[in-house]
Amino acid sequence: MNEDAVVKAMGTALSVLAAALERGGVMKGQELANLLGMIGTVTSEDGDPDQGLILGAWSAMISDSAGKAVKYDN
Repeated sequence: MNEDAVVKAMGTALSVLAAALERGGVMKGQELANLLGMIGTVTSEDGDPDQGLILGAWSAMISDSAGKAVKYDN
């Protein structure tokens, strides 16, 4: 299995989860993206740059999709 495909698929799944959390009023998608970005930075600094890059990529994917989320009136 291609590792890039796994990273992209997981980022897409996290983006959907972020949209659901935002729609449910739990948290903004951008907030989740920021948290993952911070965790990625700490992880990289603690000696696992590959994992940090993956977390950073997921953060960017969520951030990008958060700005395009469809707003629903509940």
